[in-house]
Amino acid sequence: MELKEGINIGRVKNIWYYSRSRWSRNTIEDLLMKQNYFIPHKVTVFEGENGRKIYQVLQKFSQSISEQEISFFVQNQSVTLE
Repeated sequence: MELKEGINIGRVKNIWYYSRSRWSRNTIEDLLMKQNYFIPHKVTVFEGENGRKIYQVLQKFSQSISEQEISFFVQNQSVTLE
């Protein structure tokens, strides 16, 4: 919750984590965080020992998933972002 508040008020502009498996439980939750927090608030996310920009790598993947597919997965999974 504190991280989301920090993003909302503009205090958090960069996030770095070692492994995405420690960041979110599944791909849909990851994409929802990207869509609802990282993109609107211009947060840069880095991953791994070298700190590569993760959403540059995921950009092609997320563009291939339509809004309808995301809605379908969200409705059929127990995803909590709060």
